[in-house]
Amino acid sequence: MIIPKRVYVYIDGSNFYHLLKLNYNTIRVDFVKIIASLLNTEEEIIQIKYYNSPVSQQEEPLVYANQLRFFEKIKKNPLLELNLGRLVKRKINKINVVCENCGLQIAENVRCPKCEKYIS
Repeated sequence: MIIPKRVYVYIDGSNFYHLLKLNYNTIRVDFVKIIASLLNTEEEIIQIKYYNSPVSQQEEPLVYANQLRFFEKIKKNPLLELNLGRLVKRKINKINVVCENCGLQIAENVRCPKCEKYIS
């Protein structure tokens, strides 16, 4: 008899969400099904820990409401554990940029590609 390996999965919710939307134009996902497809028969999902931060209700009320509905769906799955943090906005200081010509550089500031205003 083979004893399955116990697997715990940790998901960075924000990055996962944005990559789903960007690459597949959807946010509907069956986490258990996706993860199970990555495992072999000797592995068993014990728990999926999903980490995210709610957006500001005052700044983005529609996005906030949609996000809450999504979180409620997550809570219904017994394998999924929702872990919420908080977003902290910080000023941009020095940013590491990888240049194809000369390698890693440090940028003191960033300029918006559309309006060309400097972002601090």
